Amino acid sequence: MLLHIGIDDVDSHFGGCTTHVMYGVLKALLRDGGARLADFPRLVRLNPYVPFKTRGNAALAVSLALDRNMDVGDVKERVVQMVADMSERRGKASPGIVFVEGEVPSELVGLYRKALAQLVPKSFAVRLIDRVAEWRGGRGVIGAAAAIGALMDSFTFELLVYRDPTAERPRLDPAGLARAIAAVGPLVYATATKRRLLAMPRGGDPVLLGIRGLSPTHIFAMMAVLHQHIADHVVGWALYKTNQGTDAHWTAGEVPERPLPYSPYIARGIIIGAKRLPGRHVMLVLDSGIKAVVYRHLGRIKAVLERCNGCEAVLIGGVKPHGEDLFLYVEKALVVHDIAAVDMGPPRCEACGGPLTSMGRRGGHKCRRCGARYAAVARLARYRGTGVPWGLHVPREEEWRHLSAPPSVADLLGVASLYSVDDWPYIIF
Repeated sequence: MLLHIGIDDVDSHFGGCTTHVMYGVLKALLRDGGARLADFPRLVRLNPYVPFKTRGNAALAVSLALDRNMDVGDVKERVVQMVADMSERRGKASPGIVFVEGEVPSELVGLYRKALAQLVPKSFAVRLIDRVAEWRGGRGVIGAAAAIGALMDSFTFELLVYRDPTAERPRLDPAGLARAIAAVGPLVYATATKRRLLAMPRGGDPVLLGIRGLSPTHIFAMMAVLHQHIADHVVGWALYKTNQGTDAHWTAGEVPERPLPYSPYIARGIIIGAKRLPGRHVMLVLDSGIKAVVYRHLGRIKAVLERCNGCEAVLIGGVKPHGEDLFLYVEKALVVHDIAAVDMGPPRCEACGGPLTSMGRRGGHKCRRCGARYAAVARLARYRGTGVPWGLHVPREEEWRHLSAPPSVADLLGVASLYSVDDWPYIIF
């Protein structure tokens, strides 16, 4: 039989890691026999604008095929005890566990879509979960249930390598790692730039390294390149199927039709004002009245939009309150056109296109080239442009959100669906 297990909110700002808790649960259950993976374990990123999240707002789920002679109740109680033993006990942690037997209910699929793009009250989630699943714990049940409902049509992979959190992290050269990635890219992405090692967290959590990509083959090839540098620090790993790098909060989430606090939003219109703020951030105003902020650390996208007065643009980001106003904090932008950037040029002859000259207050106009006369003429709107390149503009790689689809990956997302859990015996080590 199938048993789906979801967990969330077992970490805090002081430490802990939800993926590491799921890793511990899976190692114990698979080691004892009687259970096997029915699919890759899932690392599910939810609404990145939720104010009470820790870091990347990740929830975890796994689908296990259990032998008929296994007592499902005993498995559930064991999971509850392991999660309690491994959860972070400080700060905001409010662990939640959800169990579903058999097929994943459509109600949880709907909850996943809401949790990608909205604030979901616990009372609403619990009423829904009560009808279709069994749950334990606190606020984490929202993400745990949503992770079970994340039946992803589009997905990528991430290999998370774990370490002893009490030991010092190894030092790796970002530039050297970037050269290694070039050999397997773009099927491995967001791992290193020349300036920064994106794959290695800076905190004290148990994750040593995270390698993201669309192909387990290439991810493990990257792992082989790194192994000589990190072998003494590795205590285990897990390969997760994930909605990272897919734009799921836009493509699969129930994005509100109007700006709501702490939700993704897509605004389209003419930029009628662009102003640099203290700290070199930029504020934009659309003709619809929507105000948007572009942080300076996003890189070139800030410089582009600062010059975009008169551009028609699609601004994509998340809405946050500031004082009594709501602001859209831009994540990426599509400059559609700058046709609105016009001025009023002098009138031209309708017959030959030549310049017209005035014949006095009541004399009308006369063409200097062909002599045609006009009693009344209008000044013409003339396109002058802004010099801003049309197309998609994204932040520099260091500033991508977990869910954001890098341009190099967007057309390759179907690659991940070619791989089956049965092809990879060493998903958990």
